[in-house]
Amino acid sequence: MSKEFLLDNNIYKYIAGTAGEDQEISLEKMKDSGHEFFTTHVEKDEFEEADEDTRNELFQVVQEIESEELPTESFRLGTSRLGKAKLSDGEKQKDVRKRLGGGSNEDKDALIIETAIQNDLILVSEESSHEEAMNQMNEQFMNKDEFKEEITNA
Repeated sequence: MSKEFLLDNNIYKYIAGTAGEDQEISLEKMKDSGHEFFTTHVEKDEFEEADEDTRNELFQVVQEIESEELPTESFRLGTSRLGKAKLSDGEKQKDVRKRLGGGSNEDKDALIIETAIQNDLILVSEESSHEEAMNQMNEQFMNKDEFKEEITNA
């Protein structure tokens, strides 16, 4: 059965082999899995902060797995990009931010989590704060190892 995943930037790094470890998740298995993969401008903006080689590898992964870019479900000044974010009433965003409890990446994290929730996607991340927020909200979450197992057994 096909599943839909929103991949956090740290998962793209594991796929590309740029997370300081060998490539842990096979691109070929991902492409053959029948699953669908999504990203937002938030992850892509974070790729832009990497050195040129890493940045190129991360964007290559996005292209190879045909990851579709979704607009974020809310607009946050200083983080969101025009044309790549929706206007909302902010209620879901507030709920997510409350559960994240602060941190330097709270705006980015909340946008990613909210987008996964509003699009009924499985969020894949190695961030414990993402996992905790998703679990508190009874939403779908996988860490890197669970995702790797899902892809391997597809």
